[in-house]
Amino acid sequence: MSKKKRPKSKKKGHVKLDGSKTEKRQSGMKTSKSPSETIPLPEIIAETIVDYLHEVEGDSPIHLKWENLIKIRTSPIEWTNYEAMPMTLSMRNTAYNVILTGTWPYGRVPSVTKGPMTSQYDFSQIHFHWGTDNLAGSDHMADGDSYPFEIHSVFYKASAGSIEQAKNEVDGVVIFCYLFKMQEHDNDKIRMITDNIDKMVFAYSKINLDPLPLETILQEITDDYIVYLGAMKYKTVYGVTFIICRDAQGISFEQLSKFRDLKDRHENPMILKPREIQPLGSRNVFLVNPKSGTKVIRSPSPPRHSQFGRNRRSHSAGVSTTSKKSLKKRTVGSVRR
Repeated sequence: MSKKKRPKSKKKGHVKLDGSKTEKRQSGMKTSKSPSETIPLPEIIAETIVDYLHEVEGDSPIHLKWENLIKIRTSPIEWTNYEAMPMTLSMRNTAYNVILTGTWPYGRVPSVTKGPMTSQYDFSQIHFHWGTDNLAGSDHMADGDSYPFEIHSVFYKASAGSIEQAKNEVDGVVIFCYLFKMQEHDNDKIRMITDNIDKMVFAYSKINLDPLPLETILQEITDDYIVYLGAMKYKTVYGVTFIICRDAQGISFEQLSKFRDLKDRHENPMILKPREIQPLGSRNVFLVNPKSGTKVIRSPSPPRHSQFGRNRRSHSAGVSTTSKKSLKKRTVGSVRR
């Protein structure tokens, strides 16, 4: 994989996450305590987080493990115009996936800033990941589990002007990820999507939806999330900052079945080939502004022998098989340099 290297920020006294008191003032670093922690967590500015993320390149998706997370604090992610009513909202069957897009009045496009981002990112589209059964389908794994469904909400650097131009920049694309578990009842937030999918079953079909603000579909992620640097390979290879929500969402069997009814260009079921889990290598994976819990994704365990189970997907593509006993909990002093 070859992507542009991001130049390091020329900050005097580049911060080290080793708990030392030196150089903190020069780097803008403070310490604060997490509600669930007894030791102070480093508070790091966005430019420094981006530097750490871009030190080592790697592919995606990855297996998210609690022991690999580095806990830090930074400013909350700010969402702007997430409540804005779009002028149009539409979905199309691309023959490979389902894409949801919209148009907004000038100056009202939903955008995000702060957190691990050094500039404004505008909304581009939402797409989906699902499998052929209820045991797997998510792009990412978490604590050994695959989930049946995952939604990606894609944003691009506003200064680039478009998503295609943003792919040419080393930090041009940010994807917010939401993992879903099975539940008995429908998820009202995504009902607008699932209730209309049967109108666009065949490849290249498109439908217009009743305009609704994005906040009615997916929750804002402001704190308590995971962030890492990965990559996407579609026509070209480009770096992506992945931000993963720690709260699992829910989807019913009936809703998920709607996605499995979609057809590709040969009028066969649209089967999304899952991407292989990639080795973490020496990349840094941050847990930002943590609140509670000791699992990557907070979701109740499913009943045994239930159709609403989760599956332990094979992750032989480079994920370490080291026993948990030999793994030490990573602290802020173990950032890979």
